[in-house]
Amino acid sequence: MIVLYLKNNNQFLQAVKGFPELKEGANKLYIEVNGVWKVAINDLTKAGYKEYPDQGITIPRDEEGNELPITLAELNLRDFEALDLPTSQHLARIKSIDVTKAKPMTVTRTYQGIDFDIPCVVTQNIKDQYVEGKIQVGDIVIVAYCDERIDDAIVQSKVFKSW
Repeated sequence: MIVLYLKNNNQFLQAVKGFPELKEGANKLYIEVNGVWKVAINDLTKAGYKEYPDQGITIPRDEEGNELPITLAELNLRDFEALDLPTSQHLARIKSIDVTKAKPMTVTRTYQGIDFDIPCVVTQNIKDQYVEGKIQVGDIVIVAYCDERIDDAIVQSKVFKSW
C-alpha cells in the first residue's frame, strides 16, 4: 500500500491499498487509477509517500466520528519482511553457499529498496556447476518458488552477463 503523509510533522493523510503505478513530475505525485493518471500529492515539498505491505490501519475518531490527526509513528505500520515478497521468478545475487545446510544457498533480493536474504534449495544443474567451480558468491541467479510459497525458493540457473 502507499501511505501519504505531511513532511513537516509526519501526519498521516491517506492510504491506497495495493501497489498502484506511481510517477513523479512537476513536483507532484501521480497515481494511475483505471488507466488515468491522477494527482495524489499536489506539492512534494510539503507531502511525501512511502510504500508498506498492505495492512489494516485504524484512525482514531472523536465522539462525532471525525478523524483525528495521527502521525505515521503512531500508526505503527509494519515495514516489508521477507514473507511480504512476491513469489514471481526474479534475479538475485548469491550471498553465501554452505553445502552442509538443507538450503545450501542464500541469495540477496532487493525489493522496495530493502535487501532480503532468502535461503534456497538448488537444482542439480546448480549443484554440478558449483562442484565444477562455475558458481560462486556474487554470481547472479534466477530464483523461482514452489507453489508460490516464499519459504520454498529454488535457485534454477546462473545468469551470464555476456558471452
